Amino acid sequence: MSPASTARPSTSLHTTSLHTPGVNYHATSERIHYADLSLAVREAADLALGSPVVAAAPPVTSGFTNAYAGGVRLRDGRRAFLKASGAEFPFPVLSLDREAQVLEALGDQIPAVAMIGAGTSGDGGRVLALDWVEGQLPGLPWTPDEIGLVRSACERVAEVPTSALAALTPGHVVDDLLEDQRLGGALTHGMTLPGSLDLLPQWLPARIDEVLALAADTDALRGADMLRATDAPKARAQDDRLVHCDLRPDNLLIGRRAGDVADRAYVLDWNWVTLGPAWCDWVSVIPSMQAHGHDLGELLDSTPLSRSADPHALDVWLALLAVYMLVCCEDEPPPGATMALRHHQRYYAQVFLDSLATHRGWL
Repeated sequence: MSPASTARPSTSLHTTSLHTPGVNYHATSERIHYADLSLAVREAADLALGSPVVAAAPPVTSGFTNAYAGGVRLRDGRRAFLKASGAEFPFPVLSLDREAQVLEALGDQIPAVAMIGAGTSGDGGRVLALDWVEGQLPGLPWTPDEIGLVRSACERVAEVPTSALAALTPGHVVDDLLEDQRLGGALTHGMTLPGSLDLLPQWLPARIDEVLALAADTDALRGADMLRATDAPKARAQDDRLVHCDLRPDNLLIGRRAGDVADRAYVLDWNWVTLGPAWCDWVSVIPSMQAHGHDLGELLDSTPLSRSADPHALDVWLALLAVYMLVCCEDEPPPGATMALRHHQRYYAQVFLDSLATHRGWL
């Protein structure tokens, strides 16, 4: 991955954004530098990379955590991308460990940047070494070419056979989301809207109960594109596919490796993988495309992933994601994350709600 893809001039999260009002996905993190890593973590990085680091770029400024992520030059002349965290930051350590498991298990079956190596340092840190890909984030704004490449990447993710996932023991997207007690509480007992409705649609207060009722119908996402029957595990197994579950502009890279003749879309940060309907990732990312003027119906019809999907299940998914973002967006960010995470969640609540309203004909 290329540091040039994300190390753009920083602007305030509260000024006009490169992506959206209120969220500049090129300036959402406050990461440590390579020199801040412990000697043990840097030694583990050298082992994972297969050659010592002789120069390290400043960290990228995308993402929401404080772990190091940046380009490195190696003694053997290669360039690579290094992600590394010390044990003092537990969440990045766990995330890097999970991502390494996914990349090792699935390899070139997924549209990911290839892993060079991974490892744990003697002091409990974690490193992940990736190939170098020259590229940039999409969505500045979304172009038809970028949309086509991302659509192809989503189709490729959905093609991964579930048999390849056995070693990863993934859960189901519904169960994973409902592990958040805030979301479960909102679906069971209702919710209070954020104190400020900035960025949120004006129709939301009048329809919040309808949105919550849709979001609560999570059975629609268990075997969503087939006849649903609780006693039909075979049907369920055929329907569930690999889901990245965190697809957004800063988890995508449009670029090419050395020797490639054309760009492709690489999906980044594979630490949330789970199972669910094949269209989950695509339907998660197209609301941001709609926000840039692209037609929702055309986006849904542009791929077999969503063209024949159950319309009600699509609405449930959009509502569930919107409610999840709403219940999170006013909390303090978790340790090691920036407030940009909450700005992102508020904005994504808006785009999911806008797509839901468009799809249901509320507008």
